[in-house]
Amino acid sequence: MQARNETFAAVYGLRVTALTPVHVGSAEGELAPFEYVQGRERIWPVSAHALFRLLREEGLFEDYVRYTVETPGGRAASLDGYLDWKGRPTLREDIVRRCALRAIAKPERMDITGAFRTMTTAAVAGENDLRRVPYIPGSSLKGAVRTAVLYRMLGESEEQRRGISAEVAKAAEVLRRASSEADFKRRKQLENDAAGTVERAGKRMDRLARYGADEPNTDGFRGLRFGDALPAYGSKGESAESLTEAAEIAIVSLNPPGRGGWHFSKARVFAEVLPAGTVLNAELEMADYVWKALRSESARGPSGDLREWLRDAEAKTVRLLEEEIAFYREAGLSTIVRRLEALREQKPTLRLGWGTGLLGTTPSALHMNAAERRMVREVGHFQKRQHDTFPQSRKVVVRSGAPADVLGWVKLEIEGERRL
Repeated sequence: MQARNETFAAVYGLRVTALTPVHVGSAEGELAPFEYVQGRERIWPVSAHALFRLLREEGLFEDYVRYTVETPGGRAASLDGYLDWKGRPTLREDIVRRCALRAIAKPERMDITGAFRTMTTAAVAGENDLRRVPYIPGSSLKGAVRTAVLYRMLGESEEQRRGISAEVAKAAEVLRRASSEADFKRRKQLENDAAGTVERAGKRMDRLARYGADEPNTDGFRGLRFGDALPAYGSKGESAESLTEAAEIAIVSLNPPGRGGWHFSKARVFAEVLPAGTVLNAELEMADYVWKALRSESARGPSGDLREWLRDAEAKTVRLLEEEIAFYREAGLSTIVRRLEALREQKPTLRLGWGTGLLGTTPSALHMNAAERRMVREVGHFQKRQHDTFPQSRKVVVRSGAPADVLGWVKLEIEGERRL
């Protein structure tokens, strides 16, 4: 029987505030050009079932299918292209009214072409039906908090840091031998050996979260229940169904040594983002009895203190922002430097989704020096090796053709606590 003063679990109310645009991709990944329609100020993902029903009612279904098959690439190969070709404004209006799943704002004039990356969405009850509402998965919050705690614990363990660096160095040496090996079977064996060595380096980090070094079930984070963060309201007072925006996103890379500056290294993509200022609510359930049992068996492993974890996250953020500011200064992107300096004053807690990058997702990376990071580049088979700095690229939000903002920074705060 539970003692009178003991509790089964703590439930925390959490408030998540987007400090920059945030994109956490959906399982579906992206919308094809025939799966959305756009206007001057909005883009609307559409239900294929509802669209086909409407086209059948209008006697246009066979015509539409023929168009999708016969039209070459470019803007014409899209639902917008079909509607432009038909020249029936009322048809576009009917599709928006009857087939749209939700509305996504366009913060500036942009002609979206090609695939459109969407946010993860959940079905919630509207006034008359179910609506798809973008959200941040609880798994994303949990993963970011766990990475921050491991970053702090790794900083306190010189033995583990040295062990990880030694494993990475060994893998790099094995891969160098493999690159000069003429025998195919021997080369593949060396590459497999290198992969196994990298895996051992990753397991060293995982062990930090366990109370029993080689027992995955003693990882206390497995018992956390981070609920999905659902929107409370938009940054401009929009309804929950239409609070997201379309953003143009590109990868900027440092130019080769001697040239200085930066360049866009890949084609730009369009994605749905939660704009800065969006507020979301979530809950975290922590089973007290699990943490107490684990701590009673071993002194190793993380604490079961959420507030301590958030302090770890803030400390990691300070270090990560230093790296990001240094990168954009080297690139000569003063607009982004000023944005990050202002962001630092807001004291973000976590970085989520697109833009987090290797330094944000790998606890050991921020503890490595430049030479150790270059070894990570070797074992990671990164293709572009134009610059000594690694990582040499970042995702940015593009406005009016120029890098204007960064992605993924949020503030996570505790709003309430109750005991079960």
